[in-house]
Amino acid sequence: MNASVFRRFATIATAVAARRQDSAWAPRLAVSVPLAALLAVGAVGCTDPQAGTAAGQPAGSPSPAVTASATSSATATATATTGQESAAPSTPAAAPTVASTAASTAPSGITPVSAGTEPAADKSVTVRFDGLAEGNRLPAGGQTAFSVTWTNATGHRLAAVAPVVAAQPFVGARCQVVEGTLSGTMQRKDGDVWTDVPLSQGLGMDYATTGDKAAFALAPGASRTVQYRIQLSTDNGPAPLTVEADAYVPAHTRLPLLGRTLRHLAVVDEHRPTASMPTMTPRPTSVTVGGPAVEVEVSPGNLTKAAFGSLAPLLTLGVTPANAHVHESLDAANVTAEVFTGGSWVKLPTSDDCGRVTVDTRSLAQPLESGPNGRVLNHLFRFSVTSGLAADVTSLDVSAGALADGHYAEPVTVKVAVKR
Repeated sequence: MNASVFRRFATIATAVAARRQDSAWAPRLAVSVPLAALLAVGAVGCTDPQAGTAAGQPAGSPSPAVTASATSSATATATATTGQESAAPSTPAAAPTVASTAASTAPSGITPVSAGTEPAADKSVTVRFDGLAEGNRLPAGGQTAFSVTWTNATGHRLAAVAPVVAAQPFVGARCQVVEGTLSGTMQRKDGDVWTDVPLSQGLGMDYATTGDKAAFALAPGASRTVQYRIQLSTDNGPAPLTVEADAYVPAHTRLPLLGRTLRHLAVVDEHRPTASMPTMTPRPTSVTVGGPAVEVEVSPGNLTKAAFGSLAPLLTLGVTPANAHVHESLDAANVTAEVFTGGSWVKLPTSDDCGRVTVDTRSLAQPLESGPNGRVLNHLFRFSVTSGLAADVTSLDVSAGALADGHYAEPVTVKVAVKR
């Protein structure tokens, strides 16, 4: 495996370690998979880039070109020009400085993840972002348009340069399985057609082949500019984001890297609801297998400047990290949940969701206006666990959350002991 492959392993491990400990969405797989197994999975994915795109990362497909609604500065048209570009790809020594710049421009509460030490890459091609400045804030649910320029920095002709742009592992993803990925779509403009390309790198190195069909030749000093647009999903949480632009040699099993640059950004969400477990209501501390239900109050709120068209409380349960090495996930069949509404207890469906059990609260969704001091709703739930719960599970994480117009609140989690 070459340096690019080992860099991918290091990036994945860093993203997993950076995941917030109090997040109710972190799956137990991330802490239970041995490193050797992770390396084995990555190695398989990196063996033959000609075998096709990675699972979950479809190959590019054309769609009619439409005008992008950019949230950043205007982008350049894809052209080939002569002249040396002044920008150079990122180097190992420059990475910490770039990360510190992003930290000063990131929103409050977000600490960008350092780029770490990058391997020494070939500098045959310089890579430059336009319309996507260092430290830019990308809104969850919004669209961002930008361009990337690749320039031949050698004194000879490059027969084929494959342009690749992808987001690195993202700690703000709602679901984290080995690594979190940015949720949304990305398109690359090929001539007059917008082509769908994978937004995130995913596992392995298959992402490095996504520019093969768009590869171009570059004369000495010549440049090629390509337009991109990203549409983020609303379920991305506020967190640092790194987008990588690379120049690869296409159709090559060793994936030679000709140049690279990074953009350290931040995903923000101004339409994000809040969630809490009121302190005046006793929080659950234990639940008995096959015993009576335990009550928990969930309070979703609107502290934004806009009304919510639909706000629902969320209640999720999962195995605590202490049990992850013996039992990675909780089965929805072992959890019963009810909500107190209309003067009586009403049973709610449960389902498996990213290694956890989520209570179906769609029937509780309602509009909620904003206010000078915010507005909060209160919902009383109770849950129980059946005798089918695995005997080695000794504690659960119970989380209160909220979902407003597709935007998720930061969950509040308490540890509940399992008694028998």
